[in-house]
Amino acid sequence: VVLMPKCSDWDKLPSVVESTAVLSDGSGSVYFLGAMNGGKRPLDKDQMRKKAERQLGGEILGGNETERNGYQGIKGMLDGSIFLPRMKVEVFHVEERFCILGCAPASMGADPSADVDRALEKAEEDIFYNSFKIGPKPSGWFGF
Repeated sequence: VVLMPKCSDWDKLPSVVESTAVLSDGSGSVYFLGAMNGGKRPLDKDQMRKKAERQLGGEILGGNETERNGYQGIKGMLDGSIFLPRMKVEVFHVEERFCILGCAPASMGADPSADVDRALEKAEEDIFYNSFKIGPKPSGWFGF
């Protein structure tokens, strides 16, 4: 579960990952959430990175360990995707669910003098990342 900012433009990846990418009306930043069945076998950080790269059509630079709600994942920078802009991503594999979370702030890579509301951008990003919850599947739940 994650809160997406208000948007008038959204899209889905042409991929097996169920996803939504939105362009924030407020800051102009791009936010992304994707999920799919990840299989029963646990994935190490390199396997998570490679699986996410296949789904996103790009390369994840970094792949450092991260944690959300007590669950381990990886984080890095998506680069060269044919579907999405350069963005910060986090990847998790929890109880057969494979989740990708991403944000490309409007100011990332922009000229420092560009007209970007950095305070709004930061507030949106904080709400987005702080709202993301991953955990065990509730009993009787079949989705991901």
